[in-house]
Amino acid sequence: MSKIMMPSKLSFFREYGYMLIDNFGLHNISWLEQKVDSILRQISSSSSQMELSVTSYGESWIFSENILRYDQSLASFFLTGPLTNIAATLLGVSSVYFLRDQTYYKLTNAEETPWHQDSLFIPSDELDTVTFWIPFHDITPNHSPMSYIRHPYRQCYLGSSFDRFHTYESFSTLSEYQGFRLDVFDDMNAGQILAHDGWAMHGSPSMTEGMTRKAMVVVYAKQPINLNSTATLSSCHPDLRSQALQIRDGNVKSYQSLLGSNIISNGN
Repeated sequence: MSKIMMPSKLSFFREYGYMLIDNFGLHNISWLEQKVDSILRQISSSSSQMELSVTSYGESWIFSENILRYDQSLASFFLTGPLTNIAATLLGVSSVYFLRDQTYYKLTNAEETPWHQDSLFIPSDELDTVTFWIPFHDITPNHSPMSYIRHPYRQCYLGSSFDRFHTYESFSTLSEYQGFRLDVFDDMNAGQILAHDGWAMHGSPSMTEGMTRKAMVVVYAKQPINLNSTATLSSCHPDLRSQALQIRDGNVKSYQSLLGSNIISNGN
C-alpha cells in the first residue's frame, strides 16, 4: 500500500488538515527543480498583481505564479501528473481542478511567512482545496520550515488575536499557551512534501543568514472553480477582510489570465 493511502495519515489529514507525504520521490523533485530554475532565469521581473503584492512584502523572496505557462512538460506534470492523483485521494473525489502554482524561494534573511489560512484568500466561500508545499532540498530549522497549528475545525481562528499576536513567534506562543500543538516540519528530506487544506493554519519563521530555501506550491480544487472576489467573507474577522479581499482580487485576475492562455479550461 502506498504511504499516501495509509488510513492513519488520511484520517489525520481529514481531522487536522495537513500531512507529510513521504514518497513523492527524489526524481520528481530533481526534475521540478530543474524546470522551475530554468523558467525563473527567463522571467526578468514580477508583473501580476499577486506577484507584486508578495514581492513587495520582502526583497529576499523570489515569487512567480502560474509558471506552467512557460513549459508544456511542466503544465502536463501539474495537470495530469502524480499530484493530481494524490489531491483526488485527499479530497475524496475521482478528479480535481488546477487552481495555481507559485514559487516560494527565500534568500538569506528572508522574512517570515505570517500565519494564515489559504481559504481566506481564495475567491470562493465554498471551494475545497488542497495545497502541496514542495521543497527542492532537505529542510532544516535554518530553512524557514513549514509549521502548522493543530486544531480540528474550520473557521477564521486568527480572530481578534490578529492585531496583537500577528508575528510568527508571538502567535506560536499564544497558540501553545491556549493548548494547541505546534507541528514544525524542520527535518524533511528531499523527496518529501507537505499537503494542507484551505483551513490549515500555517506559517514559517524567517530564514537564517547565509541560507537559501527553494520551494513551490501547487493548489488543486475539489469542485469546478467559480471565483468571486466580492464574497462577504462571513467566516473572516473584520480585521482581516481588507487584506483578504485584496489578495482575492489578485487571485481572480491571475486565474482569468491563466484561462486566457488556453493552458487550462474552466474546470480542468
